[in-house]
Amino acid sequence: MSNDKGTVKHIAEERIGILLDISERFFKGDGPAGVDEALAKKYIGLAMQIRRHYKIRTKDKRFGTICKKCRTILIPGITCTVRILGKEHTAVYKCNRCGTEKRAIFSSKPVATPLSSK
Repeated sequence: MSNDKGTVKHIAEERIGILLDISERFFKGDGPAGVDEALAKKYIGLAMQIRRHYKIRTKDKRFGTICKKCRTILIPGITCTVRILGKEHTAVYKCNRCGTEKRAIFSSKPVATPLSSK
């Protein structure tokens, strides 16, 4: 049985997804023990270790919403607050646990909508 790199990385990506799903459930309070931040942070730490060990660049956008300082998933309304800065075209996510701010730039191009004829 050979260790095919593609197979190993695929399994690692699946495990990362599962760990992030479970940690998100624990932050929202949907887990079996309700809200358990310590366990959720442990799962995030494990996912980050797997990601570093196998040098995976995941397509999972949840890694972009993890606080770098306290390792919590930034869920709007639960673990963070969001401010939209219209002139700068950015969204500012502020962690409720440690106060760290994260900025995300969004597109300034307007979305094309079909015009209705009257």
